[in-house]
Amino acid sequence: MPNQSYNKSNNQDSNNQRSNRENALRTLYQATLNTIDDNEDNPQLLLFIGIALNDVNIVRSSLEYENVSADKGITGRNQYILEQFGCDFSYPEI
Repeated sequence: MPNQSYNKSNNQDSNNQRSNRENALRTLYQATLNTIDDNEDNPQLLLFIGIALNDVNIVRSSLEYENVSADKGITGRNQYILEQFGCDFSYPEI
């Protein structure tokens, strides 16, 4: 029985980490939205936050900004910011 207790604890820890990460990303989203004009990379940051959260509404609304496209690749600034939240948007090695 100790193994079951250990596995349950690990699952709960994993769920808590996901929840904390999601809350942190949603807070970052709101802060970025409130300061959208402070940096030209902010609209793209909103897009990648939406992608990281798997939130279609955020992705859709961020695409309304001028010059925002996921196919341009993530800027170094935005990649660095999102890495602090455990996101990895680096290019896969071939």
